[in-house]
Amino acid sequence: MILTNDKGLYSKCKSLRNLSFSPSYFDRYNHDDIGWNYRMTNLQAALGCGQLKSIKKIVKRKREIGKLYNQYLKNCKNIFIQPMKLDYADNIYWVYGVLLKDKLHNKKNIIQKELLKNNIETRPFFWPMHKQKVFKKMGMFKNERYPVAENLSKNGFYLPSGLGLKNTQIKHISKIFIKIISKLV
Repeated sequence: MILTNDKGLYSKCKSLRNLSFSPSYFDRYNHDDIGWNYRMTNLQAALGCGQLKSIKKIVKRKREIGKLYNQYLKNCKNIFIQPMKLDYADNIYWVYGVLLKDKLHNKKNIIQKELLKNNIETRPFFWPMHKQKVFKKMGMFKNERYPVAENLSKNGFYLPSGLGLKNTQIKHISKIFIKIISKLV
């Protein structure tokens, strides 16, 4: 979904989502650009409408999960945790990410493996664009470095934060996580 008040951007997005067909009926299969089939199916639309009906409940639970993690992990000196609020935004905790500080740098995989041994699945932070294989094949980002993105991908990961997670599970995950990182510093 894209929201904009720019008519030109609206037209471009509308074209790209539908294979960039020509707007002319007689010239339809002469494409203006490389586009994709990003049209939403009826089933996807129905699911989206259903989710929107529950959005307040979903956001409320996600914030509860984030608040609990922050409560349990606030004394961990070797990680950065997500703030509840910034001057310009409130966190809805779509996911709950932790970023390892200096003493734990490059120990992300060890920590994730130890969590997995305790039946706690995690996900790594997204890989930086300039390190993506597809862009390297295309010759993009040659000799470019983006240290912040590199640090995030090397030292950040997401703890479980699904809507079905129970508060006792969040406490357990936090306890195991703290135990694992305290052995590494």
